[in-house]
Amino acid sequence: MSEKKILLTSACVLACLAGGGAIATAGDDTEPAPVPEAQAADAAPVQEIQPEQAEELRPLRSDRTSEDVLPEVAREELTSGDNAGEHYGANPSLSRHTAPGVWIVPGDGYVCLANATPGENAIGFGCATPEDVARGLLAPSDVDANGNGVLTGVLPDGVAEVRVIDKDGSERSAPVDRNTYRAAIDANVKEVRFTDSDGGEHVLAMGWHE
Repeated sequence: MSEKKILLTSACVLACLAGGGAIATAGDDTEPAPVPEAQAADAAPVQEIQPEQAEELRPLRSDRTSEDVLPEVAREELTSGDNAGEHYGANPSLSRHTAPGVWIVPGDGYVCLANATPGENAIGFGCATPEDVARGLLAPSDVDANGNGVLTGVLPDGVAEVRVIDKDGSERSAPVDRNTYRAAIDANVKEVRFTDSDGGEHVLAMGWHE
């Protein structure tokens, strides 16, 4: 499984990269205790889709079909690869195919995204908490040395498009289909914006990370 240059925001949580986040534990008036990153990363694969993920993402409420099966290279990496135990409980048997080369994979407290690199036998993989998915922060990109490539993102129900804003203020839109989008980007991109179903405006600021 390949991870190339990834475009990140400071709040983005990506498996196979830095990872992180916190999971609240049950309690009345006590502060939630964060789960150590390593413990979250090596969670056992979930056996069913967690309700909070299905509530936000319509594809996870749909019946799974043969089209939803991950490519064999991705299944092997998630189940028996060198980092098979560090994918935040993602279960490839629960994946949903949302667009050409794009799959949502439920994890343990994390929503994961698998995306194929066009023309290559490689799959990128990243995860974020449902809260960060709602903010548009699960959006890895595959770009070349000049910053040209494709941004792939997962968004909650009710979002029809994203707006890609360049540094000079010009913008273009990319459609959101089945909660995912793919947008061509280059080094001039400043941010990606979208409006959620409640009218809230969200901004994904661009920052380069090797």
